[in-house]
Amino acid sequence: MKNTSKILLSNWVNVLGLVITVYLFTFLMMFVISPEQDNDRMSIWLGGTLILIFGYGFIVWLGFLTAIILLDIFLIVPSRIRLKEKLLLEWLIIILPFIYWAFEYDYWLWLMLATSFLITQIIRKNKIESIIKT
Repeated sequence: MKNTSKILLSNWVNVLGLVITVYLFTFLMMFVISPEQDNDRMSIWLGGTLILIFGYGFIVWLGFLTAIILLDIFLIVPSRIRLKEKLLLEWLIIILPFIYWAFEYDYWLWLMLATSFLITQIIRKNKIESIIKT
């Protein structure tokens, strides 16, 4: 049971990766802003990112966290064999809406988030393996 909670708490890697991705995306978008808004670039970056994460993205965050925890409980907790494949399956299931939203709304942050999530799942695999060994 101790390892189960540690495995579920290892999702902090995914959350941190997605937050960093949102900050990088909004930072890069600062340079696309028209020159009339030039004085407000930094406030748009800092404020806009917080709104993306905690305002607009709050429901997405809840859905993401619920999905990843449920998938962990059903896929990883019962058996840790084929961990890499299970983490990739989690990634595939969760990013499908991201891919749809990217093309439906022409908003490429979703593709960056999907890529970031893949990278953090690979990092998380190493964390889970170290948890299992202890």
